[in-house]
Amino acid sequence: NLSVLSSCSHRGITNIIRSAQEAFPERALNVVIGGFHIHNSGEEKFSVISTYLGRRLPRRLGVCHCTGIDNYARFHQEFSTRVFYNYTGWVEEIK
Repeated sequence: NLSVLSSCSHRGITNIIRSAQEAFPERALNVVIGGFHIHNSGEEKFSVISTYLGRRLPRRLGVCHCTGIDNYARFHQEFSTRVFYNYTGWVEEIK
């Protein structure tokens, strides 16, 4: 399984995931944890990331503060319990 950990990705999370999957094509995407830096972006940027993740949805998706709490709620609405809000002190068991 493949885990992708990123700090603030400066709106490049899809590129980061793509690079990781190209480097390890035989591994399924298990977890993505990071900030997507889209708290002030428009609908278009959210849609690009959401569509990309929908095609490659990891088992768990942890978003950080620079994603924006409103966008966290939207990701949670789209991907349900796979999504969690990652914050200092959060513990996530990666299997």
